[in-house]
Parts: sequence; C-alpha cells; structure tokens
Amino acid sequence: MSSTRHAAPGADPDESSERFLASGKLRGIAIGLNTITRVARIRTPGERSCMIWLHNYARLQNLTADSLSDELDLSKPDIRAALTDPEADLKRFVRQVEELRTKFESGLRPLVDTEPTKIVREGMAMALKCKKIVDIVGLTRIGKTVPAFDWFQRNAMDRGIFFNCPSDESDRNFLWEWARALGINAGTSKKNCQILPQIRGCLGTGMIELIVVDEGHFLWPIDKQAKPKRIEALRSAYDMRTPAQIGVVNLTTPQHTISMNLALAKSPRWAPGQWEGRAVPFHLPEMVSDADLRAVARHHAADFDAGMIEALVLHAKATAGFCGAMVNAIELARFKADQKGLKKVTPDILLAAQKQMTAGTKIAQMAKHLVKPERKAA
Repeated sequence: MSSTRHAAPGADPDESSERFLASGKLRGIAIGLNTITRVARIRTPGERSCMIWLHNYARLQNLTADSLSDELDLSKPDIRAALTDPEADLKRFVRQVEELRTKFESGLRPLVDTEPTKIVREGMAMALKCKKIVDIVGLTRIGKTVPAFDWFQRNAMDRGIFFNCPSDESDRNFLWEWARALGINAGTSKKNCQILPQIRGCLGTGMIELIVVDEGHFLWPIDKQAKPKRIEALRSAYDMRTPAQIGVVNLTTPQHTISMNLALAKSPRWAPGQWEGRAVPFHLPEMVSDADLRAVARHHAADFDAGMIEALVLHAKATAGFCGAMVNAIELARFKADQKGLKKVTPDILLAAQKQMTAGTKIAQMAKHLVKPERKAA
C-alpha cells in the first residue's frame, strides 16, 4: 500500500493517491476523551460540560478540525488548548460552545410523545441520574433508537457516549466501537488489554457518566455456554467503583432476555445473574396504539388527509416494521410525488408507495391469496 504520509521525489501521483489522506485539512480534532476527561475533571462543571459536549458533537457530525474551527469561530490551537491545557483561559471557548450547542439543540426536530418514547426517556433518565444499568427492551422498529438518541443529544452529550454494538462475534470489534465513541485510537497494533484500561480511564464522576449501547442483543455470543465477554466488559466497567459512578443503557430486543435466560440455564463459566441482578428492565409495549400511530403519521405527514392517515395506521399495524415502515412509506410517497413534479402526495401515490413497501412480504402474500379470481363469462 502507498504511504499516506509521503511519496518518493518524482513519484507518480496516480500511484500514491493515499498520501494526501494525512493532510491536516482532512483530520478531525484528534483529541480523545481519554485526554479531555482527565483535564476536564479539574474544570468547573460548565467548562467540563462544554469540553465533553464538543468532542461528541465533532464526532457525531463527522467534522474536520477546520470545519469545527469555522463553526466555533476559534482557531485550532485555541480549541486544542481548551481541551488539553489545564491552565488555558476558557471564557471565550465556553461562550462559543454554548452558542453552538443552543443552535444545535434548537434545530433538533421534536418527537411525538408516544408510549414507547416516554418509556425510553424514563429509562435513559434513570440510568444517568441513579447510575443504574437499564435494559430498554422492545421489538424491532417499535421505537427505541430514535427517541433514545434524541434524548442523548438533548441531555447527555456532555456526559455520555452512544454507540452501536457490532453484529459480529469479535470481542475486539466491540472494544474498537466503544473506544471509537470515546475518540481513543484503537489501531491494529493495540491489544485488547491495552484498549480496555484507556476506556475505563474515561469513566466516572466528572467524566463519562453514561454509556448507551444500541443493538444490545448482539452483546450475547451465539454459543450460550460461552462467557459473554461483551456483557462482562460493560458489567465490570459499571462495577469499577462502589457505589457505581456510571449508568449503562442497553437498547435491545427480546432476544436479549432470551439469551440471558438461556445463559442462566446453560452457562457453566459465568453467572448471568451478575447482569440480571444489576439491570433495571424497561419493556416497551408489543404494539403501538392507534392513537400513537396516528400522531406519528400526522407528525411526518401533516399535509395528508384523514383517509391517508388511516391508511398509514393500517400499514403500520399490518407489518413488523411498525412506525419505521410507516415513516418509510411516507418518505417514499414524497419521493414519488417529487419525481412526478407534484408538490403534494396524492392518495394514489401513497397507495403505490405502500404496495412497494409491502411487496414480497407475508402480508402481500396473504392479500394475494385472499383475492378471488373473477369468473369468466359462460
């Protein structure tokens, strides 16, 4: 592979295309929370909040250092000093970050207060305030990730991290995702035993106080007799201090509970009760009420008439996609209308979008069999 940092004099640029990837214009701030939190501990709560929030903002928005500098109207050296120098004057830094944060949060779209959304918010709030492990359990597409991430952006970006659990079985990939959320460099040269202490060093009072893991059912290994190392890594981080100084939220499906029960019955190498005894479960309803579905449809399609809204509610109830399938149908219908040069979605366009969304699914197959062929005239 070509070097990303230099090329031999006179080298053909076409043979060294990666050499510019190390340019300062392409890099992020390159300061992890393993550094920021150590400095933030001695800062005032307001300064600490700005330091951690800015790291999460830059990471989640995928900003380069130059872009962040432009948004804050602060030089890169000033930003670096604010995040790493315990002697730096942070008055202007705090003012600029608070202004950016206000602008960011005011731009977040409000969510509908459905029953699942309320439960998710309650679980998230308890984990942070009471420093508990919280399992938020609900069927796929019932409405966990969107309200959880929305709550995180509004309430915990200055105190927590949010990341997805990888779907594979690799313990290393799980630690990499965890480390990446903290801005810790987890290159191939590092071993797990080197990464984990850096992760744990970011956790605790005045540092990172909330860990949110989405797709939490992937925390369990396929082999239920094997030690669940991902679960154990989170549990040991939670137990690092007594009383606990961090909260943990596990956004998961009922598969998590099934896996835990199987581990309780079959695992000879690990006591699953160590997790079950610490976790507070928040179960979402198996079905979203018609009123909530109507409210979500209205939220995303305020210009649709009553008949179209009811058609969307039926769509959500008839598919395993629930709210997610309904919102996707709305977006597909708007796209189709735009392709036709129309400013408004018509009932026919919505019906076409719904048919496309359900094509090949069980509901489409059932509908096909229910339609009786017309008799031919004698």
